[in-house]
Amino acid sequence: MLNQTYNTYQAENSQQALRLLNKIRPDLCLIDVHLPPYLNERAELEGLTLMENIYEIIGLKIPVILTSRFPLPDYSVSTKGIPFLKKPFKISELISLIETLL
Repeated sequence: MLNQTYNTYQAENSQQALRLLNKIRPDLCLIDVHLPPYLNERAELEGLTLMENIYEIIGLKIPVILTSRFPLPDYSVSTKGIPFLKKPFKISELISLIETLL
């Protein structure tokens, strides 16, 4: 649905995402919190670890939207102020949030 309005890129895991982010500089990242483990041995933290890598290692200062079918784990204060959409969500909710952040 987003391809109709935005240029989108997709990665199936954190490793692919980091490779992609080293090539392109997106305006925004939509990250599922529960990704296959690569950066963190716990899948329930993988998306959060990816978000931290985007900010700290790659140095991108871009908006991030977190999503999951589960509530956010009680992880750290690093998720404060980061928008979170619980699956399933309406595409209109996502588009509205993207427009607000951009």
